[in-house]
Amino acid sequence: MPRRKSTNDVDPGWRAALEETYSIDSPFVSVTTTGLNDGVGKAILRLPAPNPNSQLVAVIDDVYLAILNVSPQDGYLETAVSPPPPTPPTQNK
Repeated sequence: MPRRKSTNDVDPGWRAALEETYSIDSPFVSVTTTGLNDGVGKAILRLPAPNPNSQLVAVIDDVYLAILNVSPQDGYLETAVSPPPPTPPTQNK
């Protein structure tokens, strides 16, 4: 499954709300797939965990926030994600 990980930022309101309680230690990333048959299967997302109390947070569709039950192992947080399939191109009729 060809995939692409890109660094980006979340809505400024989300960032401000998170920073009231948490320290943001790494950039926000998004995972997308490319190709006609992609979006099937899992991709492993591995991010640095600067301290043993680091947590992995998922922001979904800029609406939902989830703190994942993942503990740092050997300085990293690792989880399997299911990237969505790419949006199909618009077809002219």
